[in-house]
Amino acid sequence: MRNAHPSSPIFASLGHGLLALTMLCIPALFSGCQEPPPPRPEFIATIHYGDKYLTGTFTSAKKGVHMPESGRVFEAFSYPAIGIEDFATVEVIEAGPPNERLPYLRVRLYPVEASKIFSHTSTARGSYLFLLVNDVPIGIHRIHAPISSGDIPFAVELPHATQEELVAKMQDLAMDLRQSIVVAREYAAYLKKQNQ
Repeated sequence: MRNAHPSSPIFASLGHGLLALTMLCIPALFSGCQEPPPPRPEFIATIHYGDKYLTGTFTSAKKGVHMPESGRVFEAFSYPAIGIEDFATVEVIEAGPPNERLPYLRVRLYPVEASKIFSHTSTARGSYLFLLVNDVPIGIHRIHAPISSGDIPFAVELPHATQEELVAKMQDLAMDLRQSIVVAREYAAYLKKQNQ
């Protein structure tokens, strides 16, 4: 086979390809190669400090929390105390007397965040912690004693007909949140890297 002449179509097409590649690379030399952002989590879970519905007048610092099943209304701080990227895991547990065991959605926190919850719950007996998913309240925890373990059991309010249906929905939610924890950590690490 004879060697192709520089004016042949083969060299012409190769030249166009190299030119296009060069045009793409030149801006990167000046702006740097930007790492594409990872996907954001589908389910954003947050924990908020709150109390009974007291004033009825909310500011940017506080908002009303309407529990979907019981219809109870509470007052909570708008800014979350804990974000999903600081959750260690989420799981469904049962707690209570042997004949009255109920399902709870337990959020386990990392030690740093657990210390924050312990500090708050040490002086907030009688108030509440709320679990919101995509800004919708689905869980509530009444503070009876300081939480030192970093494990917070939330009583969950989801539409259900039977206890078995509620547990099944809680299991699905726990799985979705565990997946979102991983995605949220990756996204938080990306943002931290971009801000360095």
